[in-house]
Amino acid sequence: MAEMMLVTGGARSGKSNFAEKEAAKYDCVLYVATGIAFQNDTEFQARIKKHQATRPENWDTFEAFKGIATYLEQHGNQYDVIMLDCVTMLVTNLFFSLLGERELTNEIADEVEARIQSEVCAILKA
Repeated sequence: MAEMMLVTGGARSGKSNFAEKEAAKYDCVLYVATGIAFQNDTEFQARIKKHQATRPENWDTFEAFKGIATYLEQHGNQYDVIMLDCVTMLVTNLFFSLLGERELTNEIADEVEARIQSEVCAILKA
């Protein structure tokens, strides 16, 4: 049976570093990176480049916040470990992509929340 580990902590507290050390104990690793840097966000672009540079070259990387479940369904069985970094970025990016240009109302918030929950459940199932 597959195991799952959830690493929690504050921003920049070493969660990714800890998870990467745990994943490095295995041979075949998929790193799912959900952070997307906008053109004007040079600080976040630098953080992403730092994360990319620290990953072992033999790890596969899937950089996206959409389509993760489908990717895992198609390719997940070939990996010993799948590391998703990070759930906060995943949910934030899904939230803003689903909200779009609409003004946030209670009804829209409920719709967006349900779709995010559905996506996260699909990832966990995959």
